[in-house]
Amino acid sequence: MADQKLETVEPDPSSTSIANDTFVNTNATMQEANPTADASAKIQTNLPSTDDVDKAIAEVEARKAEKETAKEVQMETTGYEAPKQNHDRTVEEKKEPSKKVQEGQKWNNRDRNGKPRADHKKNYKSDLTSQAESSDPVEIRKQVEFYFSDSNILQDKFLFKQVQGHDNLPVPISTIHSFKRMRHFQPYSAVVDALKDSATLDVVGDDLIQRKTALPEGIKDKPMNEIQKVAEDEAMKRSVYVKGFGEELPSTQFDIEAFFAGFGPTNSVRLRRTFAKLFKGSVFVEFDSEETQKNFLSVEPPPKWKGQDLLIKSKKQYCDDKVEEIKAGRVEAKGDDARDWKTRRNEDQRNNNRKGGDGKGFGNHRGGRGRGGRGGNRRDRDNDRRHNRDERNVPKVATTAAPEKGESQTTAEAAEAPPEKDAVRAGPPTASETAPESGSKKRAREEDHEAEEGQAKKKLDTKDDAS
Repeated sequence: MADQKLETVEPDPSSTSIANDTFVNTNATMQEANPTADASAKIQTNLPSTDDVDKAIAEVEARKAEKETAKEVQMETTGYEAPKQNHDRTVEEKKEPSKKVQEGQKWNNRDRNGKPRADHKKNYKSDLTSQAESSDPVEIRKQVEFYFSDSNILQDKFLFKQVQGHDNLPVPISTIHSFKRMRHFQPYSAVVDALKDSATLDVVGDDLIQRKTALPEGIKDKPMNEIQKVAEDEAMKRSVYVKGFGEELPSTQFDIEAFFAGFGPTNSVRLRRTFAKLFKGSVFVEFDSEETQKNFLSVEPPPKWKGQDLLIKSKKQYCDDKVEEIKAGRVEAKGDDARDWKTRRNEDQRNNNRKGGDGKGFGNHRGGRGRGGRGGNRRDRDNDRRHNRDERNVPKVATTAAPEKGESQTTAEAAEAPPEKDAVRAGPPTASETAPESGSKKRAREEDHEAEEGQAKKKLDTKDDAS
């Protein structure tokens, strides 16, 4: 077979699309002249039209109208507004607890009688955060040194726990700076720098503060109330009691401190408060020394507060006078209760019964959990009574006497059987039972009643046998 030659055919240049080439070349030329033209054209093409924007706004308004209508229907049908969904709440509302959480908090903040506990913190009128911003190093050291002084730290449970008593552990400066009376000291670096020059405190690593001298070792392993009492007794000799400062205002704490600063250095000025944290109008002031305290007490004429006379005496004299008033019966001792434990128990039970008890020994008296509570043993007594009956539901009677003529066999068998627990005895009491002893009268009455009941049962059995 002869070889055939394959011939390649060149494409005809005239068959190419001149129009397409012209478009491509033109488009390329435009991109080289203005590279951002194509991108801006695409963006303009993707922008929504005015009609689309108006339509979207109308849809949003329609949804809002539907929600408002639903709220109105909810209020008309149920009487309360439906809770907001999380996406419907504003930023401020999201920061606050939900209604369910708030209701739970209110319920938890109730006493054992179901009444809301009073928020005594609201009775504090002095605003300790109202001071102007300051970076005074002297004031910073004065305040922090007071916190760690023996006059305060032995009375301050929080700080005492932080330093672990005699162990003298360092405390973060940031913790001290978070106290209300420290927040106006700004910036934080100024506080750290000021404490580095303290005479009684050491800065550890630029972020911790520590006493240079640890607390006495004798306080180790002692309860806090005992430590506080010792500290109070030691400070008594340089302390005074002053009354007559009137109603508490936001600046009362600072005003009283400034008042006593004019009579010498003070370690502390403590406003006295009631159990509900209301200001009593009196203060305990601890001066830096006993000499300063005596100088204040000897001031003539006695100092006045805003033109009003003050009752001034040493703290020891105040305590002695209070003891005499308690002895005379003019004042009731705080925390004292002269009632014995039985009286307290009976009165507590009566009070609980009036308020509605919970069935645990108080209130409705449905059975106590201690000795003598009837409610817990009632079922056992009923079971014993049912078990001490024969097949005819007649109570079994245990007796040592021989069965009489005509007595039922069940009764005779019961007489021969050993006496069961809580069994009722029939017949006259024996000589040993009538012997005089403690409580014999009560026992005799019980035996007489049981004997009569046994005789009645015996007659009932005899009548049944005869029939």
